[in-house]
Amino acid sequence: MNRKRRLQRQRWQGALLLSLMISGGSSSAVAIQLANGTVSFAQAPQLIEAKTFEKSVGSLIATYYFTLTVPNNAGEALQRVILQQSQGASLIKFNLEATRAYLEQPGRPPIGVKAEPVATDPKAIVLTFEPPIAPGQTVTFRVSPVMNPTVAGVYLFSLTAFPQGERPNGQLLELARLQFYNSGGRGGSL
Repeated sequence: MNRKRRLQRQRWQGALLLSLMISGGSSSAVAIQLANGTVSFAQAPQLIEAKTFEKSVGSLIATYYFTLTVPNNAGEALQRVILQQSQGASLIKFNLEATRAYLEQPGRPPIGVKAEPVATDPKAIVLTFEPPIAPGQTVTFRVSPVMNPTVAGVYLFSLTAFPQGERPNGQLLELARLQFYNSGGRGGSL
């Protein structure tokens, strides 16, 4: 049994090393695939911007915009993103049917995106892009809260990106920051 585990570990380490050598030593990136079939980005997507134009607490007309870029050397297309509220005094609930996604920026025709709640976490939603976002592309997705939070302050959101594939490994991106005010505030911040 012990020898069997050691052999499995050596195979896994060999597959990981080979994947890293291939992705690091060639001009076109290759996704990292472990022996068990798990796929990871060679270079994770990046959060470029998070903003809202309606920053008043309790507003019923707000929309939040999150812009991600998939690097040319990502090695795999972006299939899903989990957006999770990780800090804030009140829970923000989303109108999932109003979710939209755009290549490059809003104003272009929307692309397919499906937004669903995460059953085990009321603070999280999962967005699935159809088609997936290819390396070298930028996507902006917008989500609409049922209403802005009722308590002013800074609200942080974590974004976890998943590559295309049957066994994707999610990678946590930077935290997105939105701030809400008791009266009037406009603009957005990352």
